[in-house]
Amino acid sequence: GLVPDVRDWEAASSRTMRHLWLSDCESLVSHLKNPKNEKLENVRLSIDIQGLKQVLWHKPDGTEFDTLPAETVAENAVRWIDTSIMVVDCLTKKMSPEVVHKVQSLCELNLEATPESKTLKMRKQKQRAAKTKANDEANARVMPTYES
Repeated sequence: GLVPDVRDWEAASSRTMRHLWLSDCESLVSHLKNPKNEKLENVRLSIDIQGLKQVLWHKPDGTEFDTLPAETVAENAVRWIDTSIMVVDCLTKKMSPEVVHKVQSLCELNLEATPESKTLKMRKQKQRAAKTKANDEANARVMPTYES
């Protein structure tokens, strides 16, 4: 009838529209996309993530996917996004609410990292590379030499 069955809300929702889950936690996204059911040390977190994996890896009829369907056709998909475009981060962190305001006023969400975030990431990558190179050079100078 017209009243949806609340016990079957996930299947009804999947039939109505596709769901794209967004996370700025790369390890979470990788874990969810991994077909192996690896347990985590934190039991409560492991239970929650297994629940997410079950929704992601199962068809509405309950059968399991061998591989995840492409994001463009999947009923449920997960994608990593840059922290700079996390819509509700401003609700839990001290930061500008610009992204959530833009979504509220324009009803749109650009999933591309902000130019500032891209620049910061590149700067950090260069700093890490320079630090690694300096450490490698320092270690090379300190290597003991053995005389016969």
